[in-house]
Amino acid sequence: MTLKSQRQIYKKEKLTLIGVEQFGANKYVSEMLRYSKMYESVKKFAEYSEHTTQDTDIWKKKYIKRERIIIMNFFTADLHLGADEILVRENRPFKDMNEFENYCISIWNKQVKKGDVLWVVGDFVNYNNNYKLSKKEVENILAIVKCINCNVILLIGNGEERIIRDLYNNDFEQFRLACKEAGFYDARHDTITEMQGRQFYCNHYPRNHRKNMVNLFAHTHRATGLWKPYGLNVGCDLNHFRLFSETEIFRLLEMKEKWWDTDIDNMCME
Repeated sequence: MTLKSQRQIYKKEKLTLIGVEQFGANKYVSEMLRYSKMYESVKKFAEYSEHTTQDTDIWKKKYIKRERIIIMNFFTADLHLGADEILVRENRPFKDMNEFENYCISIWNKQVKKGDVLWVVGDFVNYNNNYKLSKKEVENILAIVKCINCNVILLIGNGEERIIRDLYNNDFEQFRLACKEAGFYDARHDTITEMQGRQFYCNHYPRNHRKNMVNLFAHTHRATGLWKPYGLNVGCDLNHFRLFSETEIFRLLEMKEKWWDTDIDNMCME
């Protein structure tokens, strides 16, 4: 297929790039230039994304054309890094936390690429009344994110709430700054993101789910299973510690809507 015909294929798809608002246009200019030279790779990923560049001034530079950028969203949660006790409690098959961390980083970096977005939907760090850490220890654990080859955004879980309360004077912005210095792109309480024309609400707590959106939540680990009428549990224990990709989210939603949502025994559950 010629470059011209490939351009025609991509030109037909009208999409919106979520990354411009989240990460800034300058970073994505370089990504766009890189992908413009990789049409065959872009073609393979085309079905996964519903996003394209917006007509901002920065995209109108003479050497920038309206090309396709492939940005994939990934999700995980409830990692509880830093404490071996979670391995026992959740029956995770690792001898210690170091082995668990190395395994996760290894398989995640096989899934993601530069420019992708990984949403950690709470409890990146293990911190509770029975297992408390110093600020330095927390920041060392947060710095593990530098080993992940994509943009990572942390949503606040109950572990992070305790950390903010005990170590950051209940100041979310202080903790947010510490996350950025450690290597996270950002830290937020929750978020609404759009994928393939559908809105997704991401919040650590399933009880905070919103109507008229697909909810991606965590907190309960395996106790409440993968599906709820209002959304999906993206905890790491539900996917063999792999990231939930955007593609997998839509595949699971298709299964949920076909089987779970039509099961009369589940219609009364919330």
